[in-house]
Amino acid sequence: MVNSTAHIEGSSVLITVVIPTLNEERFIGRALDSLINQTISDKGIEILVVDGYSTDKTREIVAEYAKKYSHIKLLDNPEKKTPYAFNIGIKNAHPQSQYITFLNGHGSYEETRFEKLLNGMETYHAKAAGGRSVAINRDKTPLGRCIALALASRFGTGGGFRVATDKPKIVDTASGCIYDLEFLKKVGLFNTNLISHQDFELNKRVRNLGGKIILIPDVCTTYYSRSDFVSFVKHNFRNGFWIIAPFRYTNVLTFSIRHLVPFIFVLSLLLLPALAFFSSYFMIVFYAILVLYSIFNIVFSIKTLFDEKNIKLFFHMFVVFATLHLTFGLGSLFGLLDLMLAVLLGRVVK
Repeated sequence: MVNSTAHIEGSSVLITVVIPTLNEERFIGRALDSLINQTISDKGIEILVVDGYSTDKTREIVAEYAKKYSHIKLLDNPEKKTPYAFNIGIKNAHPQSQYITFLNGHGSYEETRFEKLLNGMETYHAKAAGGRSVAINRDKTPLGRCIALALASRFGTGGGFRVATDKPKIVDTASGCIYDLEFLKKVGLFNTNLISHQDFELNKRVRNLGGKIILIPDVCTTYYSRSDFVSFVKHNFRNGFWIIAPFRYTNVLTFSIRHLVPFIFVLSLLLLPALAFFSSYFMIVFYAILVLYSIFNIVFSIKTLFDEKNIKLFFHMFVVFATLHLTFGLGSLFGLLDLMLAVLLGRVVK
């Protein structure tokens, strides 16, 4: 365990950890404990908690940790938005720090995380390395469990860093990446106009400069997913919206093909009935898409719940999958409409 003298001013630091927070009193202590116990802590880790003026006990909890561990610092984020917190962390990183990572305050991190990621960067000559993201329902409800399972399913998210894989691979993005700090400064700061997907946009710029991003599959970030239906819907809609909306603020492609599948699905469900006024064949295609989707949803719902040995949650699973895809797709549709309106009104900022 890191002791209170693990990092003092002037000592060497290997990794700077930046954690943006806003009302994370339920989880921030657990996150800090998991970072304090990293296997490479003797090489120097500083933890910068950048808080957006939380109104719960987050700041008090972090302040207590900072008293005990001099390598933990509490910084203010007046803008209260994640990309601002990330940039504050970059600007306040220890001058001798070689690497930097951005983690969330409601995650929990295995003690070998940094060791494995740094080894992966060295082995594959990468400029960034991250792991998989594993969801746990925060309130232990049947619906919450199904939400967590959907996020881990290839059918639910289309793959990416939430789905299990057997071996390290080069990816477009990963969870909780560690970056070569010198290289990251060449890439530039996070785009503060992006409320979401700012990490994907940054990672695209990393790749554009020739930096490889490696996914280390046995490194997992545990986070606590939404467990109530309303929060789940709002979160998915926002994620879908920010797949398209970033084009108001950047020329960098902020999505991959898999992110567009829900958008295409929702768009087809809306357009095909309208096109049926011109030809009945469009309604045939409409029903074919619905039937095909329902079959896939049923199959993956059953498979997921068989793996969990709890087939009684089938209805929950079917609804969660459908809600995940429809709300994400609707969010992307509204993101496109927002982008088109911004272009018409001349409100595109790049």
